[in-house]
Formats: sequence, structure tokens, C-alpha cells
Amino acid sequence: MKPEQKEEIRKELLAIAKKRFEALGKIKLENLDLNPFLLRLLGLNTPREIAEFMVSQRTERGVVTSYGIRIQTIAKVFATGTGAEGADIMKEKNGKRHYIQMKAGPNTPNKDLVAMINRLLRGAVRRNRGSVPLLGMTYGKRKRVSSIIQRYSEVDWLIGREFWTFISDDDEFAKELFKLIVDVADDVADAHKEKTYSQRFQEKVDEVAEEIKKKYGDGGEEMWQKLFEDNV
Repeated sequence: MKPEQKEEIRKELLAIAKKRFEALGKIKLENLDLNPFLLRLLGLNTPREIAEFMVSQRTERGVVTSYGIRIQTIAKVFATGTGAEGADIMKEKNGKRHYIQMKAGPNTPNKDLVAMINRLLRGAVRRNRGSVPLLGMTYGKRKRVSSIIQRYSEVDWLIGREFWTFISDDDEFAKELFKLIVDVADDVADAHKEKTYSQRFQEKVDEVAEEIKKKYGDGGEEMWQKLFEDNV
């Protein structure tokens, strides 16, 4: 990995690592969409239980979204973007263009999504004769690829280490990337050592729980009635 590539990748990793701190700081009850059906079904009986669930959901969703976006940017350090619908990156190898749709990991939710991927990648290849469609997954092993992909995918896939080797042309790149991630994680932890993420998380849960308590009550059917009326 060249120094300039390493620095570019480091910036993206740093943004992912910081995301959960940023997401946590922005959470307010007024910005949360409370689903009384789900909350009641899960047996969350107190403002704190509701707050912990909601805060966890919001921060995790933000981090997962950030990873998905920025890991594509990291891949583009070695490949290029593409205007072809359905392909996130394009890698030229051995005189052929490989149009790749990226997924974070080996699990794809449903058959319809796989069918859409097939259709979009076929379209990209049709518009670029002689090119190769691929599905790329940033982590996992072939034995962990979902049965839906194995059964319904019409294109080959690359997963985990083989994906990173393919786009970087470096057998050791996945290990180098992980080492860089460790360094970035340590730097972020050092920058926030006066108050860890866990401490900030608990403080945010307390804050949102207090907001819920003030607005809806401290549990019981009265709280649920108010929460239902306010959100349905």
C-alpha cells in the first residue's frame, strides 16, 4: 500500500470510527420515531428500557450506513467509480473491465434483491461489451455466503480476503487494512479517553429516558396510552 493510499484509507476509517460518537450526540427524543407496536411487543416496560433500545438502534444504524458508504470509497482507492447503474466500482484486470456491486457482508435479505442485482449487473455488462459482472462482499468466507445468493445469483462473487486481493492486487492487503483499522480505533479511543463511548452511551440513555418520563410518564398503562396516542 502506497503512503498516499494509506492516508486516504485512514481518513475514511476515521470517519467511520467517529460516526457513533457523532450519532450519539445528535439523539433527542424529538428526533426519534417511537413505534408503540414494536416497543410494547418487545416488553419494554420502563422509560429507560425504551430509551436504551431506541438509542442503540439509532447509533447502530448510523454506523452501519457510514460503513457501507465509506468502504466503497476505500475500494475506489484501487478501482474507479462507474456511471453504470448497478455497479459501484469498476476494476480493470487483464484487459477486461470488471463491474462490481459491493455488499458489506455475505447475507442478502431476500431473493428479490438478488434478482435486482442480477438485472442491474447484466445491464452494466450489456452496455460495456466484453466486461465481467461481479458481486463483491467486504468480509466473510465463501461457506458463509447466504443460500439465497448461492441459489439465485447469476454472477460470480468475491468475498472477504479474495475481494480485497482482487481489487488491490495485493495478497496481504486485507491484513494491512485490519492493522490500519486497529491503529485508527486506538487513536479514536485515546481522543475520547476522558469519557468512553460506553459512558457517553449510558448518559444519553439516561437523558432520553428522562425525556420519555416527562412526556409520557414513568411506566404503566398510562404511559403506553399517551405514547400510543402521540405516535399512531
